[in-house]
Order: sequence, then C-alpha cells, then structure tokens
Amino acid sequence: VGCSGNRLYLNTGDFTFQDATDDYGLRDSGWGWGAVVEDLDNDGRDEVAANNGYLPAPTPEGASTSEPAAEVVYYDSFVNDPTRLWVWDDEAGTYRDAAMAVGLDDRTVGHALAAFDMDGDGDLDLLSVPVNEPPLLFRNDTPAGAAWLEVALDDPAHPGNAEGVGARIEVTPNEGDAPRVAWIGTDGSYETQSPARAHFGLGDAGEGASTEVHRLEVFWPGENEPQVVNDVPTNQHLVVVRDET
Repeated sequence: VGCSGNRLYLNTGDFTFQDATDDYGLRDSGWGWGAVVEDLDNDGRDEVAANNGYLPAPTPEGASTSEPAAEVVYYDSFVNDPTRLWVWDDEAGTYRDAAMAVGLDDRTVGHALAAFDMDGDGDLDLLSVPVNEPPLLFRNDTPAGAAWLEVALDDPAHPGNAEGVGARIEVTPNEGDAPRVAWIGTDGSYETQSPARAHFGLGDAGEGASTEVHRLEVFWPGENEPQVVNDVPTNQHLVVVRDET
C-alpha cells in the first residue's frame, strides 16, 4: 500500500548514474512532490527538503471508528505525509529527518517547493504551495555565524539571457581547496521556478573563508575561459557583470 519511495541517482562522472537512495537515507518520505537540495544552514553541506501528500481527507470513505485498521492503513499510507527536511548526520554517515525539530510542521498536501533568500539575511527560506490552500512561507532563522556567498549574473550585452542562465560558477574558498560548483538556472522541481542565483554555504571552509573567498570563476554560456574575481568578501549578495572585474 502507498508509494515505493524517493530515488537519488548519483552521477558517476562517465555519463552513468548509480542509485544511492538508501545509502543516503532518502527513500522514505511519503507521496513526494516538490523537492529542494540547498545548503539551508550555510554549513557547507546540502540539506534536502521535500513536499508530500496525497489526499487531505482524515479518513477513507466508508471507514469509521468500527474499522480502526482501515483508518490506520489509510492515514499512514495517504494522509500522514508531512513536509520533510533531511539534514546530514556525521555520526550516522547519512541523512536524518529533522523537519519537526526545526519548525517545518506542514501536513498539507504540498506540491511546489522553492528555496530563496526572502528577507536578504543570507540564509535560504522555503515557500511551499499546497493544493487548494494559501502558500506557506517558512522563514529561515538560522543564527548568524556561518559564512555564505550568493552569486547572480548580469550580461548587458545579451538581453535575451541577461541573467546568464547556463553559466557555471566555481568558488574556491581557500587557496588549494577543491572548487565548489553551481549552475545558474531558473529550473526547479514540481510546479516550481527558482531564482537565477547560486548560493554557497561556507561554514565548513575554515577561518580563512569567514571573511573572503580566494577565487570565484564564472564560465559564461558558450565560453571555455572563466571570468575571474579574486578575494571576494563573503556574506553578501554579489552580482557579477560580464567582462567587469
């Protein structure tokens, strides 16, 4: 009864994919719809949020208190599908659900789910759109402390793609670090369009990255050589204008 769970396919780098759902503890959530994979607490590790829900009715048609088993099966399979938020558990080496612990208590039939910095404080907030109900805005009140950088693009010479959709952003927190990669796009998950921005949490990058990142590279669409910005101050919403340094 119910659904078979989520799927997470890891790109192996040779144009093949590997099912890693159970390795990361992300299979069991309910009847899933919209999903977000973003660093919501700026610690350098992505969190995973997912909307769920199938039917809003509290009991199946025809079931009553004289049929408790039917009610339990129905409720657990189709109704009790709250929004989930998985955070990384270092000790367990997998993700665990922490939605209730952080105040993400949403038991509507949620479809669209988007992450964006609504209040401009440097952490990403969540907007959930349930079926036949008003949208729900969950403000992220993560305490300030972990460094972050949000990058948007401006390409005045190409007004048809002024936001640089398709560009690749690489951020190197400290000299010698492996770069962190994000793509500029307005894509999203189910019924969702996201802002054309790249958000980087830098909380795990060490003291050096708390005030500035060593290097930022923008690979504009169609270009093989990056536009480079060095020594970028953190904790800001940065707009990189094409061909400006």
